[in-house]
Amino acid sequence: MKKHLYTLQLAFILTAIWLILFERISWPLLLSGFVISILAIRISERYFLGFTFYERYYFNLFSMAFYLLFLVKEIYVAGIATLGKIITGDVHTDIIKITTDLPTDFQRSILANSITLTPGTVTLDVNDKQMTVLWLDVKTKNQTLAGDIIKGKLERKLR
Repeated sequence: MKKHLYTLQLAFILTAIWLILFERISWPLLLSGFVISILAIRISERYFLGFTFYERYYFNLFSMAFYLLFLVKEIYVAGIATLGKIITGDVHTDIIKITTDLPTDFQRSILANSITLTPGTVTLDVNDKQMTVLWLDVKTKNQTLAGDIIKGKLERKLR
């Protein structure tokens, strides 16, 4: 049952992307997008992947929506802080290596992209559980403390 609910959530996301690409909404377009999404998921799982999306890339649509709202808030907060640092010229950049405890590549990928989307940080490399981050406002060189500052809230929300 959970797998079917997950497939519906994934189909909903793919249908939304379908509608965005067509730049209009109509019942025939919505229906065809949904049917094609279901077919694409099933064909991909059966013939190309060798595993199901549910097994490898599990997510909850509602949790994803809350994370997206949280990320937008973090982007604005970091953007205002970074703007102040740039205007005053109080910038101390460095490349920091941090580690994450997130168990899957999917979660680590979302974390790396979230760090890059947040102004003042750019993820340069992800190697297993270690990330290399360009940090605009270095407060510490200690990997553990730097990791808590850079990824702290984002990583906790992703769990």
